[in-house]
Amino acid sequence: MKLIGSRNELNRRNELLYSERFINKKTSIVSFLNERYGEIKSVYVLANTPDQGEDIYKLIINGKLIVGFELSRIDGKISDISEMSVLNYTKQIKRKSDRLDLAIALDLASS
Repeated sequence: MKLIGSRNELNRRNELLYSERFINKKTSIVSFLNERYGEIKSVYVLANTPDQGEDIYKLIINGKLIVGFELSRIDGKISDISEMSVLNYTKQIKRKSDRLDLAIALDLASS
C-alpha cells in the first residue's frame, strides 16, 4: 500500500507513535520483548483486544516480526505467544485499515 500523506494516515501514524510510548511504559512487555528478541528499536501496536482476564496484543517489532500474546491483568504474565513474518501477516490481512496500519508501522520503523 502506498502512503499519500492523508489526514487519516497522519491520525493513524500518531496513534502508532502513541502505542510505542504506551508499550515502552509497560515493564512486563518491555522485559518480555528484550529477553526474547534482543534490542528493540521500534515496536507498534497493530491490535489490542481487551478480554475478560487479559489483554490480547499484536505488535510489530523492528519492522520485521509480528508478535501476538496475551497479557494477564491479574499478574502481568505473558502467554499464548505467536510469531509470524510481516510477509505472512500481509497475506492474512483482510481490512484496508489493517493494511494501512501495517504500511505506516513499516514506514515508521524504517525511518
